[in-house]
Amino acid sequence: MRKTIIVIILAMMIIGGLPVKPAHGAIDNFEISLAGEDPRFSGGYPIIVAGIWHNLDFSLPSTSNNVTVFLYEGSALPTVKNETNFYQFHYDGSTWEDLEYSDYISPTNCALLGSLYSFYIGLHATAVEGSWTLEIFSNGVEEHSSIVLVEMPRAGISFSGPSFYFDIEPYQSISLSTYDPADSSGSSYFTTSNTGNIPMEFEFTYDIYDNLLSTSNSTGIRHLGEQSRHYIDLQAQAWSPREFTIKGIITGEPNMLVTPETTAYILSPTASFNIILKVARPDFEIFQMDGLVVQYKSMVMAEHNDEVDLDLYVTGTNDSHLSVSTTDLTLIKIFKNDVETLERPVYVSFSEDVETHLLVTIECSESPSENQVSMMAYVHYKAETDDTQIVGFFNTSMVVRISTTDDTTDDTVDDTTDDFDDVDDDDMDDAWEEEYFDDTSQTGSDDFDNDTFDNLEEFEANTDPTDPDDFPADDDDDDVADDEGDNDDESSEEAPGFELMTILVATIIAFTLITFSRRRK
Repeated sequence: MRKTIIVIILAMMIIGGLPVKPAHGAIDNFEISLAGEDPRFSGGYPIIVAGIWHNLDFSLPSTSNNVTVFLYEGSALPTVKNETNFYQFHYDGSTWEDLEYSDYISPTNCALLGSLYSFYIGLHATAVEGSWTLEIFSNGVEEHSSIVLVEMPRAGISFSGPSFYFDIEPYQSISLSTYDPADSSGSSYFTTSNTGNIPMEFEFTYDIYDNLLSTSNSTGIRHLGEQSRHYIDLQAQAWSPREFTIKGIITGEPNMLVTPETTAYILSPTASFNIILKVARPDFEIFQMDGLVVQYKSMVMAEHNDEVDLDLYVTGTNDSHLSVSTTDLTLIKIFKNDVETLERPVYVSFSEDVETHLLVTIECSESPSENQVSMMAYVHYKAETDDTQIVGFFNTSMVVRISTTDDTTDDTVDDTTDDFDDVDDDDMDDAWEEEYFDDTSQTGSDDFDNDTFDNLEEFEANTDPTDPDDFPADDDDDDVADDEGDNDDESSEEAPGFELMTILVATIIAFTLITFSRRRK
């Protein structure tokens, strides 16, 4: 029966994937942790990271001056013992020792506090990864035995953040920061996290101007899983116009190493981000190529027939020529340092310290096509450096709109167009009715102001239907609007009716006489 129970227990342990040697013993307060870190576990078993210092703490039932700690790979003592699979640490009441190799205990960091023993120990970075056995003996008697898991050291950095942009006016020294005290929640920042299994120190460097840039929260040990927020400060110098990128580099330096050569077994992580600096006048773009920098406007709004002045500010180290051409625009003239120049292309002798000012005047000579309110037009620039023979191109795009002074209306078109809302179907604009009557209850045949002209006639003549003194033209005074078919020549209008009546009366009289004559006979 006893054998059966043992077999069943072992089978359950194997099936469950558990070590066959569970923890047991009489010690209390047992804990293993990286120095300065919280204990870590996997599957309920404490973790030791090879190559990194650890605190091993436990309390014995009674104080002992003969305490030994064994750590070995697997569940049985290895036949061949070395730094990859076996360690033995000892305390004799006064001395803390590494009995095997002498390098993997730090006596000055070990302590006995009452009945609590604190060993400060580590394993070589090449220690076998996996399941190990930890045993504690007091005066030759085993007090504790348990499984621990050994991990290889891994350094990791998690980076999260945008690229950062600084706009700086030329030749101006100024202190800038991504942190805005007036709007801390809207300030730009990036975050870093220690995603490895060892403590690290993060080093922040920059590929250029490293002495002009600083990063907040850049010192101190980063604990496992610790996340930090960082802002960037820049001491801008009196730079000439340009646009350039500075690369920020974050490097993780492993900390709490048992031996210096441990770093050889750790892949040092890095992360990077970009800082883009644009040194230019406000609202100007930068075009640059070897030995030449031009500040210009990339987009301009204008109206048809406008004359527009475009400013360009040029610096550099190479003398150059600048050509100007247009699409759907007319080039009028070019000024260089406030003096009109006829040079085509314009020759400029450049300096990084002084801006050459070019003023290009163009006319928006082309108008948008029919049914279009605006069009795109372009000023094209071609830059050529004398020394390097490099050629570059850039453009100013112009949105040309229909001018407010353009005559786009036809005087022959009647202002009272049929293109209006007429919900009540009375042939009058509802908006016109509401303007004069405050609602649409009036009909076209009504005469609100009693001036003998109905509302529809007033609407079509564009007169005030509420003012009896404002009515459609009626030169012949027949109470009919002239533009509604009225004719000033009354005789010409009445003649057709008179003639018809005369013929009808004559016909009736003739018919009567003939009938009377026949009856008499």
